[in-house]
Amino acid sequence: MTYLLIAVAVLILVGVWLIRSALNIRNVTSLVIAMIFLLSLLSGGFLFSRCINRISWNGVFMLGAAASFAGGIVAVVCGQYGKWSPKMKALHGIFIIILGITLLLLAHCLQLYDQLPPYTIGVGLLDFLIPVCFWELWEVVLVIPPALYEDWYYPTEKEYEEIAENDMKDLLVIALKLKKNTGGGLTGFRARAPRHVTWGLFFYHFINDYNARHPEQPIDLSAEDPKGCRWRCYRIRSYWWPRVIDPNLPVYSNGIKENSIILCERIHSINIETCKQ
Repeated sequence: MTYLLIAVAVLILVGVWLIRSALNIRNVTSLVIAMIFLLSLLSGGFLFSRCINRISWNGVFMLGAAASFAGGIVAVVCGQYGKWSPKMKALHGIFIIILGITLLLLAHCLQLYDQLPPYTIGVGLLDFLIPVCFWELWEVVLVIPPALYEDWYYPTEKEYEEIAENDMKDLLVIALKLKKNTGGGLTGFRARAPRHVTWGLFFYHFINDYNARHPEQPIDLSAEDPKGCRWRCYRIRSYWWPRVIDPNLPVYSNGIKENSIILCERIHSINIETCKQ
């Protein structure tokens, strides 16, 4: 029990020092807080040694789990709004390690008295990790860079080569949905796509073939971008979010199968200089 009290006393001193450094509390106040904690610790240790055989540990375990969860919330709040330096964050990690060692010593002592199974303290410590891990994962999510998509431009100065005759022997029947013009609604199409040609090559010939067959209502290809009309295509999936199609990959490499539904979206370029003004 003496070693346990010493370990907890060291833990309290380190915790008080961290709180004083983070919140910029004066030394006198920190000393008073430390004395109160130490007196409470000594009195608690005395009661612990007297009542070890008569205490109900269910309430103690629930109280410890709640305190552990609250400690995790405090750690998150202090780390987020206390503007800790890297040094303070390192000391906070040391504080958590000392806390874990102390509680393991406590669990060992309780196990010697046959009052508490050895795994219950460990389960209670998991409550501390819930808010901490949640916040750390949230910060990781926030720094994930946005996805970069490979868009396809309808060529204005060059033409794609014709699809080879051998490639036309292996075809997939797919459904395409796109807007013929900016203000119109979605129009559905059925087309046969060669499995082994790139999506950009297929889409180029699909647009040309449709406009040649329907000159009265063609697919509008006008664009402000000098590169040409910009398109982004998605493969619609039933139980997952749409997958962006890479125009430089073959049709089958984009996961396109028989009767797949493809949504083709016209992308409008943004003039950055205009936005700055």
